[in-house]
Amino acid sequence: ALTIGIQLSALVLQWVNMAGTLNSSINGMEWSAYTAIQAVSTVIEPLFTAAALAWFGMWMGLTTSKASTAVIKTFVFVVVIPTVALGIAQISIQMTISFTFLSKASASSAKWIAMLQPIIALLLSVAANVVFIVLARRKLFPHFRELAAGETIRRIRRSDLTQNAPPIVQPK
Repeated sequence: ALTIGIQLSALVLQWVNMAGTLNSSINGMEWSAYTAIQAVSTVIEPLFTAAALAWFGMWMGLTTSKASTAVIKTFVFVVVIPTVALGIAQISIQMTISFTFLSKASASSAKWIAMLQPIIALLLSVAANVVFIVLARRKLFPHFRELAAGETIRRIRRSDLTQNAPPIVQPK
């Protein structure tokens, strides 16, 4: 929450500072619109990441034998691997857009293509986090009681209880 607050305050200060000039643009791109998109991204992306960490962490915590291993798995799967993969995907998408559209685009359409970068980054990140949330929910909901009970439920089965039951004495 602290980093979100710091990032948002920096973006708001940049936005207010650049909004003072009427013709504030960088490479034909409106700075205030770009900063607004970044501010929205700064708020939305950590919320989805936190939800993905919570759901995936709960699933890993219930299925992994050691708590430290569950924490490491959760962090690696939800944060590290998607960051690397989304970075590569974002670079590929941006290069494709740049080479195909910017060579043919006019100056007015070039600024809108440049504004796609934070939107693409946000959409890819949210999509990856939604995949982790849905995956963990689908794994947790059907078997939550069994997972929460751990080894106890695996050892005691209904058939085991009936097979090892003492004999019933018939009344005379």
